[in-house]
Amino acid sequence: MFRLAVLTIVVLLSFFLSFQDASAAAEVNVFVCGRQVEFPDQRPFLDVETNRVYVPLRFVSEALGADVGWDGSAAIVSVGSVTVWMPAGRREVLVKEKGTVLIIPLDAPAIVLNGRTVVPLRFVSEALGCRVTWDAGMVGIVPDLLRLPGNAEPLDRSRPVLYGDGYRYRFSLVEPRAGSVAARTRLGVVGSVEPDSFAKLAWKVSRGDEETWHLFPLAPDGRFSVDVWLPFGPGEYTVGLLGVTREKAIENGYEWQGAVLAEFKAVNSGPDVRFLAPLNGVDWDDPAVLRLAGELAEGKSSDMEKILAVHDWVARNITYDVKSYLSGDIPNWKASDVLRARVGVCEHYSRLAAALLRAIGIPAKVVHGYARRETETWQDVLRGGPNHAWNEVFVGGRWLTMDVTWDAGFIEGDRFVPFFSRKYFDPDPEAFARTHRKTGDKY
Repeated sequence: MFRLAVLTIVVLLSFFLSFQDASAAAEVNVFVCGRQVEFPDQRPFLDVETNRVYVPLRFVSEALGADVGWDGSAAIVSVGSVTVWMPAGRREVLVKEKGTVLIIPLDAPAIVLNGRTVVPLRFVSEALGCRVTWDAGMVGIVPDLLRLPGNAEPLDRSRPVLYGDGYRYRFSLVEPRAGSVAARTRLGVVGSVEPDSFAKLAWKVSRGDEETWHLFPLAPDGRFSVDVWLPFGPGEYTVGLLGVTREKAIENGYEWQGAVLAEFKAVNSGPDVRFLAPLNGVDWDDPAVLRLAGELAEGKSSDMEKILAVHDWVARNITYDVKSYLSGDIPNWKASDVLRARVGVCEHYSRLAAALLRAIGIPAKVVHGYARRETETWQDVLRGGPNHAWNEVFVGGRWLTMDVTWDAGFIEGDRFVPFFSRKYFDPDPEAFARTHRKTGDKY
């Protein structure tokens, strides 16, 4: 398997076929990581005669975080050290990395149309290592995040890692060692801290006014190795490693505080994956989550079928944690914790649903907001802070709403009554607004 994170594509143009007439073509909309790609001139299209989808190479590649340029008669898409050749008129792609050549067959050659190189959709999935879906004129493209290498290249070795309180706790980083590094979407961080200093560490990344974080455990000897995600697209990020000193459950989520142990800069060249990456307790890269997600997706031909399978499994198999809800002592569980415990509150239901969906390449949000029962008024509910969590899932060019918690059952006194339904799966927006008010998304 060849990694998208290290890809250089050289497409020879001198003998490319050229379409002079695209009148027999149907329009296509393309979404990369849940965001629509704009095409200022040549649009993607479905050739109805051959039933093949073609997409402009430049715009799709750039949306995936690649640099696209021209060199005489060749289009060059640069993302690293792998080279992919698409010879003129041949229905195959030659991929070369470190002396190894892989030949990937394609169902059609690239063509030149209105001065733009367009390639068959299969090229994007086979050669670029992406998951591609097709649904009624909508193309969804997401990178295979687990195939990204996670390595960071130093940008400025003279710029040190800033250790903050790290010296106090004998904290040190093995990787990265430079205070300024280049990465693509994900980078591996390895280090150690004095044993028993903290039960957990956290990484936190920020770019401008956007930030996200993830808590992770330490080995008994204080060592750790963790993937840090740069989810907001290209740009410079501040990456912090913190020792968690305090965790507290609040009405709709958790608060935590930490001592800053180390900080460095990372320049990301990858695409926006905020609703695909394992962040904020949505740890879909856990083996148990990946295994269940694969089982639920098996045999399903459309994303809608897969989304419904995830909704139904979570609603049927997770029991609402009434005791924690009534006491206010709500554990800060990741999706994998919820899967193993098989209990949780609305935040836990939503994290697990999002994790299972992201594991199969479907963008998913954890949504926070207000919810009210029929016996409550909005005036009563809005006096407090946001009190509920649910999901939004990207499918068919739109964000579908689902509330797995409310479809799992209801509370009667001090016990949970399982009562499965699909009432809150893709509900009518007006009807849903009578009981739910969204305040924000959680990556």
